Amino acid sequence: MGVDRAAAAPSDAFTVSGQVNNLPSFSYTSSPLPLLGLPEFTETNLAVAGAYTGVSLESLLTSSAVGIKPDPTQAKNSVISEYVVATGSDGYRVVYSGGELDPNYGGSNTLRPDLLAYQLNGAAIGANGAFRTIVPGDTNKGGRYVSNVTNISVRISATKTGTGGTSSQFILSGLVSNSGAIFISLADLTNGNLPVLTENVTYISAGIAVNATFSGVSLWSFLNNAGLRADPYQSKNHLDEYVLATGSDGYKAVFSLGELDPSFGGQPANSLTQDLIAYTGANSDGAFRIVVPGDIKGSRYIANVVSLEVIAAAAPPVALTIAATPTNGKFHLTGLGGSNTVYQIQASTNLAAANWLTIGAVDTDTNGTAQFFDVGPTNAQRYYRLSQ
Repeated sequence: MGVDRAAAAPSDAFTVSGQVNNLPSFSYTSSPLPLLGLPEFTETNLAVAGAYTGVSLESLLTSSAVGIKPDPTQAKNSVISEYVVATGSDGYRVVYSGGELDPNYGGSNTLRPDLLAYQLNGAAIGANGAFRTIVPGDTNKGGRYVSNVTNISVRISATKTGTGGTSSQFILSGLVSNSGAIFISLADLTNGNLPVLTENVTYISAGIAVNATFSGVSLWSFLNNAGLRADPYQSKNHLDEYVLATGSDGYKAVFSLGELDPSFGGQPANSLTQDLIAYTGANSDGAFRIVVPGDIKGSRYIANVVSLEVIAAAAPPVALTIAATPTNGKFHLTGLGGSNTVYQIQASTNLAAANWLTIGAVDTDTNGTAQFFDVGPTNAQRYYRLSQ
């Protein structure tokens, strides 16, 4: 059962928070338009009526006024392990993956990017608040068009420990019908329950164009067939959830369920440009690889897949506790938060510090328990906190 929400009140302003260098706020009545002097776009032929004008959400977040911090747990291509949560005044949340927003990957193409809009038909938006997210690629349903935006948060995904070597199976876990971990083998994906798709793709790897052919099953169809469970705090859809794909070396990528679901940003079921779980055979790429035909760069083509986890990005409104105990020269942190929710682990030597250092991320289990080892504390005094 979902949580009852108050009717959305028209909002005049929004804040930016999370994994960013600065924490600005913007107001329709006091912030000059276009926001930060960024290029404006006007979009029509949408899932909602009218012509919406605004700035690219990606350009706003990567501007010097905001500035996305890299994920400290991923040495390269950290944008693909991060995600953005837009929240409306009624608490409604939608996840957008870093990869779907960044035009270097799959993202919003530079002609029709996802927008933070502030005008409708040349005037203030009105009843839907001063700011609204607009997703031009979603033309069927407007579930990812967040009205009355009050906050935009950049977050990093959980860190998974890679097993190393060549993978022969992967674990499916998180918000799926079986609440435990399920081991998936090649036989499980070739049993005829899902249609096999063969796709020709071109992507850039290390600056070189790669042309390849992959066979596998639709990533969305696989997850949907496994029985996706809705976040109980937003039960009417899966748009505040994402799937985290991790390779045997710990390299990871985030895909929002909204970008995979054909009702929203995903490709239709009969398309040969769907994101795949591909069978790569017995080679250095392991038994399974994620294939993303819409991406320009191949960074989200995760090889040697060892884990797919479905995670709700929005935390339920519960109290957080955290305790730290020294163990073999390391600090073992335990925390209590929302079920299957990702938190950032932050540290500081001073409780009054304005900027805390993000040292990692962790996702809670179904009971809301989080555990993390800080292996590098060098300070005589250090404080920790869980943050989203």
